[in-house]
Amino acid sequence: MYTIFYLVGYKEVLPELVEKDKVILTIHREREFRTGYFKRIALNLLSGEGEEMKVYFWDLASSATLTWVFFRDIDYAPIRRSYSGIIIARNPRRSINLETSFKETPTILK
Repeated sequence: MYTIFYLVGYKEVLPELVEKDKVILTIHREREFRTGYFKRIALNLLSGEGEEMKVYFWDLASSATLTWVFFRDIDYAPIRRSYSGIIIARNPRRSINLETSFKETPTILK
């Protein structure tokens, strides 16, 4: 995520909305490495108004991995598109045993 959004191109100025009465650009300000947030400034070029916002990009793999730490099995159900859906978690872990966990293959990977 960091490489794609920060190093490859998201750091650039992006036109977010272009209409007759407003032109909104977002501009990278900084990345908070502890929280994972990107700070961006949304700027209306016509009015001069601007506002800072925090943006966080979740991806399927990191969300599924975090869920798998606490559940024995996880799966993914797409909704409308392959990249839009929900993660399904089954069988909560009562304890975390790394040796046992690494031998299990969650449904999402089958």
